[in-house]
Amino acid sequence: GKTHPMRITSTREAAVRAISASFETAVARISADEFCVMIAGPLSTAELERAARRIMCSFDANFDVDGHALDLKCSIGIAVAPADARNFKALLQNAGVAQQVAKTTGRGNWRFFGKVMS
Repeated sequence: GKTHPMRITSTREAAVRAISASFETAVARISADEFCVMIAGPLSTAELERAARRIMCSFDANFDVDGHALDLKCSIGIAVAPADARNFKALLQNAGVAQQVAKTTGRGNWRFFGKVMS
């Protein structure tokens, strides 16, 4: 099916906000409404939590899409190499598991894969 223009615009804006809120990063679109934010490390747990918080805060303001104010939130799953995975595919899958757990706890949360699995 065809993606609605408002979804495309809001998805682009979400990516811009995630990039501007992050440390030195690379952001890749994984699906229609999912992104992977890769942060070079090593970083402490506190630094990763600060990055997650900054991305979350970037979603506090409504998204203005064609005159419509959209209140969008994000859920973040965090996986850390090499502790959680040694290759990109496994790291992405593990971050996805953590993200699903974050989603089940309500809008606007993040979870670490290592803590989710323990």
